[in-house]
Amino acid sequence: MVRLHRYLAIAVGLMLPLWFFTGTVLSFVPFPSLGGSARLAAAEPLGANGRDPALALRSPCLAVADPRAAAAIERLRLVAVDGALRWVWREADGLHACDAASGLQAPRLDAAQAARIVQRFAGRAPAQVVGPLEFDAWTVHDAYRPARPFFRAALGDEVGTELYVSARSGEVLQRTTARQRRWNTLGARLHWLNLGDLRNSFGAWHTTIRGLATLVLLLVAVGLVLGLWRTRQWRRARRQGLSPYRGLRRVHHVAGLGAALLVLWWLGSGWLSLDTGTLFGGELPDAAQRRAWRGIALPEAARRLGSIEASRLGAARELEVLAIAGEPRLLLRGAPPGAADTAPLPRATLVAAAEAAWAPHRVRAIEPLASDDDYALRDAPFPAGALRLVLDDPAATWLQVDPSSGELLSAFDRARRWRRWLVDGLHRVDFPALNRAGETWHVLLVLGTSFGFAFSLTGVVLAWRRVAGALRRG
Repeated sequence: MVRLHRYLAIAVGLMLPLWFFTGTVLSFVPFPSLGGSARLAAAEPLGANGRDPALALRSPCLAVADPRAAAAIERLRLVAVDGALRWVWREADGLHACDAASGLQAPRLDAAQAARIVQRFAGRAPAQVVGPLEFDAWTVHDAYRPARPFFRAALGDEVGTELYVSARSGEVLQRTTARQRRWNTLGARLHWLNLGDLRNSFGAWHTTIRGLATLVLLLVAVGLVLGLWRTRQWRRARRQGLSPYRGLRRVHHVAGLGAALLVLWWLGSGWLSLDTGTLFGGELPDAAQRRAWRGIALPEAARRLGSIEASRLGAARELEVLAIAGEPRLLLRGAPPGAADTAPLPRATLVAAAEAAWAPHRVRAIEPLASDDDYALRDAPFPAGALRLVLDDPAATWLQVDPSSGELLSAFDRARRWRRWLVDGLHRVDFPALNRAGETWHVLLVLGTSFGFAFSLTGVVLAWRRVAGALRRG
C-alpha cells in the first residue's frame, strides 16, 4: 500500500491541487453563457418592420406530411433572423430552420449573414468573423451540439466580446468576454479537461477524466488508510502526537487525517457527476414519454393555434409552440406582461399528460412548489406557481410542471433525488439552508477548496522530492 500510494502520487497526484484550484476559480467566474434574458433582450421583436407573426402560424413550414417526421420534432420556435421570420425546430440530428413566409428550408449561414445578424444583435458591426467552426472551446458543451457549426464574431470592443452565431438556426447563442476567457482558461477548461480536441470526442474525454478521477480517489483512499494505520501504530507505542514523521511528511500526514474526508467528498461527488446512466438511470423523460406528454405533434399544435387572436404576438422576441395532453399552447418569450394568456392549465390536463406519459401509473398527489424548493438548484429556481405531480410508479417519480405554459420542467425518480444531494449538493455545496443564507455557501466552498489545495500541494512536493531523488541516484 505504501508503494501504491507513492506511485499513484507521482503519476496523478498533481490532479488534486489542480482540481481544487480550478474549482475555486470556477466558483468566482463560471463558464460563460448567454443567458436567456440577455439573448431575448437583444433579439429583434417578431413584429418589427410590419411583420405579422400570426401569419407564421399558418406557414407551409408546418405542413409536415409524414406523421413520424412531425412526431420527431422536439422543440418548435419562431424567431426573427436577418430581418425575416423563421421557424426553428430540433430533431435528433440537431437544429433545422425554414423561412416562415415561403416555407423553404433555410440554408446554413455564410459569414456575411452572420456579420449582419451580429450587427443587429450587438448594435455594431463585428471586427472579424471566423467560421463556421464545428468545435470551439466556448461551445464545447453538449447543450451547443444541436446548433453546430458556429460563426465566431469578434466585436472589437473594450472588453473583447465575441459572439457565436449558429449556422443552422441563425441565432446568437453564446457570448464571451476577454476576462471570462482568461479566467476560464485557468478555471473551467482545466477543471473539466476541455483541452485541445479531447473534449470534442465525448468517449475519449469521458474515459480520460473518469479514469483520472478513479486513480486519484484510490490515491486518497489508500493514503487515508495508511495515515490512520501509522497513527494507530504510533499511539500504540505510547508516543506523543499523531505522527511518527518530521517536517513536510508530518504536515502531510496530520493534515491528511483531517483533509482526507473533505477530499473524498469532492472527488467522490465529482466522480458521480460523470455517470452516464449506470447509477442514476438514463434520460428522464425519454423521447417516448415526451411525445406522450404532448399528445399531438408540435406542427399540428401550431396549426390549431393559427386561428387564435394573435394581435399582440409581435411584441415577443420569440414564440414557442408547446402541447400538453393534446392541447396546444403558445409560450411568448421577451413579451411585455399581458401580451399572452398565461392562465394556468387545469390540473386535470396536467394529470392527463402525466398519466399518458407514465402509463399505466397514476398521479397520486399534486403539491405546490416554492421557487426555492429543496430540489431546486441554486441557479435554477422553479417558476412561480410550479406544481409537483407525484406518481405511484415503483421509482416514486416526481414531475415538476409549470402550469402557465405546460412545460415539464424536470422529472425526478428515486435515483435522481439521490443525485440532487450526492452530486449537486456535495460537489457544488448546493444545499437549501446554505443558499438561503446569502453567500455562506461560497465562503464554505472557498475555505474547503483552499484547505484541500494546501494539503494536496504537500503531497505533490513530496512526490517531486521522491522523483528528484531517484533521478539524482540514477
